[in-house]
Amino acid sequence: MKRILQFWSLVLVLMLICGCTADEHAAGESGVATPNGIYSLEEGDPLGISEIVIGDSAGEAKKIIENGKVSYCIYITLPAETDFKNCIANITLPAGAKISEESPCLRADLGGRPVLDLSLEVRDLIIENGGETRAYGFEIKLK
Repeated sequence: MKRILQFWSLVLVLMLICGCTADEHAAGESGVATPNGIYSLEEGDPLGISEIVIGDSAGEAKKIIENGKVSYCIYITLPAETDFKNCIANITLPAGAKISEESPCLRADLGGRPVLDLSLEVRDLIIENGGETRAYGFEIKLK
């Protein structure tokens, strides 16, 4: 009987220790779990894109939490006749932030307006600020 109690005590302790890894939520900076989903970026985010416009189309940067993993994406709808290899963008970033030259989709810079190649399979836009970086993927719909 004593061994059975020891066994179940051990199982209970292991469940308590390992239980947090089975959680379907990602903990934010506050330590509070955030459910899976798509979220607006927090105001004052040092790596946040507050505005992106390509041609006449405005996009929106979002934070995605899926199975405890965080990623970032720019959602935008562009006309079907868009030249996806040469998209001139107007991007508003926080103070001190800039587009990294390591961004796979960055082709050139026209006086602060990046030229993006959105025809690439891997077309991440990388933002850097104060030694930190964040990659934003693109989710493009056609109109």
